[in-house]
Amino acid sequence: MPPEVLVVTKPAAEHLRAFLSQKGFPPNVRVTVERTHCMGGRGHAYRMEVDEQARVGDVEFTAEGLKFLVDGQSADLLRGTRLELVEHFGGTTYHLENPNARGKCPCGHHDLFE
Repeated sequence: MPPEVLVVTKPAAEHLRAFLSQKGFPPNVRVTVERTHCMGGRGHAYRMEVDEQARVGDVEFTAEGLKFLVDGQSADLLRGTRLELVEHFGGTTYHLENPNARGKCPCGHHDLFE
């Protein structure tokens, strides 16, 4: 059986649910992997946003009570990725730990898959 598209930790899910509820958003989270200009277009960044409905070709799944929507191409790159909540002095952020990434770009902000 292939690994899940996204493994969501309980703290990340609780924080996301609270945020979505507080803002009155539906509990649907779209996660995409996008190419960046870093490393001549080889870098990839992650985007998380609220989306009300699935699109053609989306992979839909529920994790920790949240509905996730991921386009097919991003799902292939995300498979097995862990979504974590990271608290630090400046606030709280989400971190995606992707086992499919082959490295980081020199700036350290973008994953490389090629």
